[in-house]
Amino acid sequence: MIAADVSRDMPAERNTGYRVARRIIARFEALGITSDNRFPIRKTMGASKQVKPNDLVFILTYNGKNLEFVEMIKNWGNLEEKPFLISITEPDNNTIQNLSDINLYIFSDSIKVNNTEISSRVSTISLMELVLYQYIEDYGGRDFNFIKR
Repeated sequence: MIAADVSRDMPAERNTGYRVARRIIARFEALGITSDNRFPIRKTMGASKQVKPNDLVFILTYNGKNLEFVEMIKNWGNLEEKPFLISITEPDNNTIQNLSDINLYIFSDSIKVNNTEISSRVSTISLMELVLYQYIEDYGGRDFNFIKR
């Protein structure tokens, strides 16, 4: 599952976080990596009930303070086995980073023009593509010259 921090006050097609998550999901699906959660989450509480203990969950939120995500992650703490959580946030000490199994952090300037968030998402896309390339190398028989650990 990929959960993206998306604005509720703008249509999905204009929301940068939503578009980034859709792009990442499409790349994973092109390789046949699918799940029941093939969408960027907008209503997290409904989606959190679909997460299974052996799932891998990516949370994409720059500020790491989205209260819906925090509540969703805390609800998983009540499960006997919780899903493995990887978050991508800013390099600031934040709640979601502290609740994640792994946190990857990115640097980006927050830019808003005409009340529209236009901050760069290149770092997020790059990190997710590296995860995808490593998966291909490990399980798809193609070598990208990454070092296995």
